[in-house]
Amino acid sequence: MSCAVGLDISAAAVTAAREQVEAAGLGNRAEIREQSVTAIEDVDAFDLLWVPQLFLPEPVLAEALPRLRRAARHRAGLLMPISTNRDTGVSGAVTDLRNLMTGGGTLSAQAASTMLQTAGFSGVEAVDLPAGTVMVACVE
Repeated sequence: MSCAVGLDISAAAVTAAREQVEAAGLGNRAEIREQSVTAIEDVDAFDLLWVPQLFLPEPVLAEALPRLRRAARHRAGLLMPISTNRDTGVSGAVTDLRNLMTGGGTLSAQAASTMLQTAGFSGVEAVDLPAGTVMVACVE
């Protein structure tokens, strides 16, 4: 049976997520932890990592990625949507402010790629989708 693990540092978000999981009858298939991604201690536990950079400041992301690499099983995949900015001038400043307000700030695909490779992920690629850029990587 597949199981999902979700992490959040907000007690209110964790409470709401747990309520939603129970209401959906998925209590035996999803674990919601009040935990920072920088404190994850799991080893060889996950087949897929979803890392929404838009909520993670760069120093937190840099600290978390090696831990997530350790938590991933061999041949695990990683999907990391990133907040990029291709705008300039006032529009670019507004985009950077919006990205900052979500928590993660603006991150280029090149910087994200370097962070992922430094943490030990391989096959790193940036995929541009209509909704934004998603970094894709794996664990070998």
